[in-house]
Amino acid sequence: SDTQLFTQSDGNYNKVFITTVKSSIYWASHPGQTVYVSHVNGKLQVRFCGLTLSGSNGGTGFTTLASGNVVQL
Repeated sequence: SDTQLFTQSDGNYNKVFITTVKSSIYWASHPGQTVYVSHVNGKLQVRFCGLTLSGSNGGTGFTTLASGNVVQL
């Protein structure tokens, strides 16, 4: 049976968090940006374009833009 992971009372309901590590910097997405989540041929798909990510190397702060299309295998 299906198990519901989030309820609307959960503060993370209907939210997507995108993070990555590159050049020893942990990059994280900013809130309030548009991410498209759908099902294609029964597989989960997450698409985003021009998503702002920020990170720090412990001293200097950086921002970058990321675009991607992630499909469940």
